[in-house]
Amino acid sequence: MPPTLERCRCPRASDRLARAQSKIRALVARGVLSGAERLDLAAWQREWGAAWRETEYVTAA
Repeated sequence: MPPTLERCRCPRASDRLARAQSKIRALVARGVLSGAERLDLAAWQREWGAAWRETEYVTAA
């Protein structure tokens, strides 16, 4: 029996990559960041890394 494919409800990795990159650029453009902004930047950087790995995995597969 062939495996079934389920549709992913999450945004495409390329869309998440672009969104994270724009958020990172906006935060970095501010210059000096507060503690909360640095935490926000770190979260967007993690999101960017995860989305990048997904796009690289799909390309390599």
